[in-house]
Amino acid sequence: MKCSSLRRLAVVVGRKTELEWLGVLIDNKLPRSHQVDQNTLVKKIAVSRQKVPELAFTLMIAGILVPTAMYSFRLTSPSPAELLVAVSIALFASVLFLWIMDATGILPFRAAWISKAVYGAAITSILGTSVAVYKDYFFADKYPYVGAWQVMLTKTADATHPTEFSLVLSYSQAGDRYWGYSNLVATSTDPKTLIWVEAVDVSPQQGSAMLRLHFGDGSQQVLQWYLYIGKKGKFIKSREPSSQLILEMRRPA
Repeated sequence: MKCSSLRRLAVVVGRKTELEWLGVLIDNKLPRSHQVDQNTLVKKIAVSRQKVPELAFTLMIAGILVPTAMYSFRLTSPSPAELLVAVSIALFASVLFLWIMDATGILPFRAAWISKAVYGAAITSILGTSVAVYKDYFFADKYPYVGAWQVMLTKTADATHPTEFSLVLSYSQAGDRYWGYSNLVATSTDPKTLIWVEAVDVSPQQGSAMLRLHFGDGSQQVLQWYLYIGKKGKFIKSREPSSQLILEMRRPA
């Protein structure tokens, strides 16, 4: 029988039989000087085939647990809904991990009721995640920057005398931007005195803000800043000064 015929027969019989037939073929057909090297090759092939399921199992478990851990670690001062989502996702990932361990026979459950409890925990975690997600979807504020803001403009050359005033923002769906007006800052005819401020285009999502300053002599000045958003949208500050004024906006207490 030819070598190729033996190999085809081994594939049909199975993996273990294939290795046995390959060993017989080496012993009977190859010179004694080459049998040691070929036997080593067969052993390496067998070890490699055993490592493939282990590697696939490791990658699968990492794909389940690593995203869950990354999501939880990135949360800073989470809301109750965010905390519930994180706990539910972690519970579901852990339950899925235990189920795979049981299905593969690595860590079988000691009793049947434990398996039922695992399925119950999985269903509970899914329901908890769904409730939190839908709660945020239906009750989340679509325009979180609408309302009153306390604004402070500080000169880069003189940070000891900032100008503070209140600003009310509204949202324009047509322009996809926030706009608004301030209160009366001062009553003076001094050309250098700021009277009131108009918010032309405030776009926290794009990280930019444009204000028009109105002075005592009727002159105007338009300034634009790139923004930093902090404290979950309750604090806005200009990044590196792009003008002679630094902008800070915060929600009033």
